[in-house]
Amino acid sequence: MKIIDTCGLSCPQPLMLTKQAIVESPPEMEILVDSHARCQSVEELLKEGGYSVKIKENSESFSLFAKK
Repeated sequence: MKIIDTCGLSCPQPLMLTKQAIVESPPEMEILVDSHARCQSVEELLKEGGYSVKIKENSESFSLFAKK
């Protein structure tokens, strides 16, 4: 599973890293984000890339689990 930690990064870096990962097309990914707005943006991008997404809210971040 590919893990991408975007916590602490400003926009548009989380989206750029997610987009790059989608191009690599791993079967499963976990993307960590630190704001609700980024969580929504990354989720939308993953779904457009053909992934199903499950979100887990942690105390200070969100984990998006993406699967092809």
